[in-house]
Amino acid sequence: MLDQQAVVEMSKVNGDIGRLGGLLKMWLTNDERLALFNQQQLQESIVEALAKIKVLQDELLQVVKRL
Repeated sequence: MLDQQAVVEMSKVNGDIGRLGGLLKMWLTNDERLALFNQQQLQESIVEALAKIKVLQDELLQVVKRL
């Protein structure tokens, strides 16, 4: 039962990482949907997303270590 819970938790964290990665890719490819943002807003958002990805990766590592 513990393994099943860990798999569910890892799936959620992995999904969050994937969504943040998708946003990061959009920001880095200068997607036209970002025309409303200025350069500083984009830079701040990218730094924030990278920090969140790091936190989520650490979270995922902790789940794996519990197995």
